[in-house]
Amino acid sequence: MPYKGRLNNGIIRRFRRPFLLWFKLEIYPLGHTVFLHFAKFPP
Repeated sequence: MPYKGRLNNGIIRRFRRPFLLWFKLEIYPLGHTVFLHFAKFPP
């Protein structure tokens, strides 16, 4: 278990910055437009 935790921490640490950039560039605008769409047109 500690080995797996260390491995996951290394993976997370390695990909944190690119993931945050990708999150800001891809997920956040998508969620923002969906949020605005549902604010204008409620389901």
